[in-house]
Amino acid sequence: DVTTEAAGSTGALVDLDGDGATDLVVATPGYDGGGGGDQGRLTLFLGPLDSYSGTYAASDGTVTLVGEDGGDYFGGASCLLPDFNGDGDPDLAVSAPYNDGGAANGGRVYVIPSF
Repeated sequence: DVTTEAAGSTGALVDLDGDGATDLVVATPGYDGGGGGDQGRLTLFLGPLDSYSGTYAASDGTVTLVGEDGGDYFGGASCLLPDFNGDGDPDLAVSAPYNDGGAANGGRVYVIPSF
């Protein structure tokens, strides 16, 4: 049910691919993927953003990442990191607060480097 996917609840405007154009990152933490309900999804629309107008779906994005399993809520929060990995470009941190990798609902944070 797309009405409960929380599309756009978090996101960022950042140049992740180093081409000088701003890219748009959109989180949909309530996305019900193949792993189950509330798996979560992150979609990257590469800039320049003036090439986009109107309404877009995640399938229109350049890159789509999904949470590991249902219930992860991947994309529940995100923030820009000035340069986490030392390559000189900004990176993105994305949470999956209910990921069960370390413990039941223990959560995880993923660092997505610029590329």
